[in-house]
Amino acid sequence: MIGLHGVGKTSLVRRYAQSIFTHDYLPTLGVQISKKSVESNGRTVVFTLWDLAGDEERQHLQDAYLSHAAAYILVADVSRIVSLDHAKVLQRRIQLLLPQAPFALALNKADLTEREIGEAELAQLDPSWRVITTSAHTGQGVEELFTLLADRILKRR
Repeated sequence: MIGLHGVGKTSLVRRYAQSIFTHDYLPTLGVQISKKSVESNGRTVVFTLWDLAGDEERQHLQDAYLSHAAAYILVADVSRIVSLDHAKVLQRRIQLLLPQAPFALALNKADLTEREIGEAELAQLDPSWRVITTSAHTGQGVEELFTLLADRILKRR
């Protein structure tokens, strides 16, 4: 999980791994690690979820963790266009580290009514990007996001 601070990376991990959501905002310092398994096409994928801090000062740590990743999730917040711009920059950087790794973009906080990211902004993304609209608050799209990633990981093997 990687994205700008405050986009909901930790909340998505908590929703997926523990089926919980809290309104408390506690920024991640460094990395938080969780595990969860998912069944995909009759096979089990065990996710070790690395929730990476979203501040630029820790880019060297992000790169160290990412260099061993089998896949990754970019996270953007529908109410902050800057978070999508940041996800695009991250994607270019990660592509250099992991050119073949599958990824998806979680367009998070879908439960919010105020949006800065809409169809026009999404149409500008590379067509190969898989975008899943999610809400850690309601759970919308969270299982779909991880199932998609599991499928993409298994197709590479």
